[in-house]
Amino acid sequence: MKLVIIIVTSLNLSLFAKDKLYSIDCIQGLWVNISSKSEYQNERRIAVNFKNRQLLIYYEIGKESSTFELFEYMVGFTHKNPNSDSLKIKDIKPDGKFFVTVFEAKNTGEFTIDFSIEPMFNCDKESYYYENMGSGSPFDYNKITKLPTLVLNLLVKRCTKDNRDYFQEYNISR
Repeated sequence: MKLVIIIVTSLNLSLFAKDKLYSIDCIQGLWVNISSKSEYQNERRIAVNFKNRQLLIYYEIGKESSTFELFEYMVGFTHKNPNSDSLKIKDIKPDGKFFVTVFEAKNTGEFTIDFSIEPMFNCDKESYYYENMGSGSPFDYNKITKLPTLVLNLLVKRCTKDNRDYFQEYNISR
């Protein structure tokens, strides 16, 4: 039997709207995060959310080629009590009270996942927000209609390097 180890971030939505339910449909598409903290002003994060998957593109302005990184996550929601000690993959759904991001998964057979609680989440189809408890950083994403040209070109190169088609996998227009 193989063990699945997954690290998750869970966002407590009830602080913004008591018992409000959110749907994965709200965060679909392309989103850009520009940090309000001065030390992170040159950093950009672009989240490409497609179904229950997220491709996070990270880079620094002026250093795009040398700092370009990709991260892949599973995203969803749960109705489970965020104070419980465990959360199972089957508890992550397309809608719910608590936003969940799965950061790492290793196929080892056990489907219980560790998670931490984030205090706030909100989404209105034009923006979504959450505050990361670990770093204390707010992440405010705004909807965009296309990737910036430089990022698009770097992603094309990354597709070749990784022998993958991120455009098709994440439904990204070229």
